[in-house]
Amino acid sequence: MNIQFKSINISNRIDYYLFLLFPLFSFYFYRYVGIGGGLQKGAYFAFFLLTTLWVGKFILRSFLSYRYARLVRMMLFLMCLSIFVSYLYWGQDIVLGFRVTASYMAIIYFFVLLKYRPTLRDLKKLIYIYTFVYILCWTYGMIKAPEIVFGLEKEDGLKDDRGLFRLSIPGRGFLTLCLFMCLNEYTLTKKKLWVLFTIALFLITVMHVIRQVILLSAFISICYLIRKVRYFWLYFIILVVSAIFIGSIDIKDDGILGSMLALTERQLDEQRSGEENVRITEYRYFFSEYSNSIITAIFGNGVPHSESGFGRRELRINSDFEFFANDVGYAEIFIRFGTLGLLIYASIFISAFTQTASEKTNFAKLFIIYIAIANFTASWVFHDVICLGICLYILERDSLSQKRFFRRTEELKNLVISNRFFTRK
Repeated sequence: MNIQFKSINISNRIDYYLFLLFPLFSFYFYRYVGIGGGLQKGAYFAFFLLTTLWVGKFILRSFLSYRYARLVRMMLFLMCLSIFVSYLYWGQDIVLGFRVTASYMAIIYFFVLLKYRPTLRDLKKLIYIYTFVYILCWTYGMIKAPEIVFGLEKEDGLKDDRGLFRLSIPGRGFLTLCLFMCLNEYTLTKKKLWVLFTIALFLITVMHVIRQVILLSAFISICYLIRKVRYFWLYFIILVVSAIFIGSIDIKDDGILGSMLALTERQLDEQRSGEENVRITEYRYFFSEYSNSIITAIFGNGVPHSESGFGRRELRINSDFEFFANDVGYAEIFIRFGTLGLLIYASIFISAFTQTASEKTNFAKLFIIYIAIANFTASWVFHDVICLGICLYILERDSLSQKRFFRRTEELKNLVISNRFFTRK
């Protein structure tokens, strides 16, 4: 990665290595089976603590003119507080609490970026690299499936009930972020090469057979193109008509598309028969029955570790009711970090939605919109926390540069007015 050092001093070099390597450690080295799980976690815990010590003083700055820094800092402090809440209200050991919460606190990467101040070009290179590495790991994992090489191993093994094996490899968010970035590059340059890259990334996304990710990334991309590309709405109508025609053709259930359509039809039939959607039931349970006091409702219960009594309670909920917090993203924010956590994330998303981003940073805003919507059906704010931190930094940097520009413009106007006044005299 050919990124130039800002200077030769040691401080900037440390910032650079944290910038480059923190995502790799937070992904637990893509859960490669050749590296023991204990070693993966231990390496990340050590790297996280060193990172915290390094940027700790920087995090305590005032950040008065910043748009996101204070909100992210509040979320980070709330995550730290939740470790003690889980100890006080659920008897979970503080060390276990830290170990299980550390992956959530990877949002500290936002401050790593803010301290190092990489350029947009540096960040794009980083995104390309981590996207490429993820695709390599995923491709090799698919070749070796059902043998697991990268990712978490489930009790019932890998399933191909949707036509392809679904691998659970960390870092998938870079795939979607890179897709939006290539799309944004096309709208800026109008070079057809970016269209090819976008299509290739979307096809890989389809091969992950995660319906909400496929539909949402396609929907946001189409809306963006309709807004930015002349006559794209006409191409889109032709595409829809073609899709309707293809949909009238008998599609085999054992293919990728057929398997996902069959699964969707089964779920729709269940809802028509009067059965409530399982995610609605999960939301109701986690918001109304999970927390046991007003304090945990405000500050959250913390993150349960499987080796604690708190964690065993969560496992019983999983097995007895088949309710899983990571299936309902906003409910997980609530039970882990309380009403305050929900308010902080809502403030972050509203701030991003209302920000007038420059054209070259639109892809970061698109990704945050994608995360905010997708989080209704899964905990993407936690799964894709590194990409979220990158996008928030990009928007923060863009906001600060616009403020500096307007400030300089006002200063120039005042100077011109002052010169005219003295000239007349």
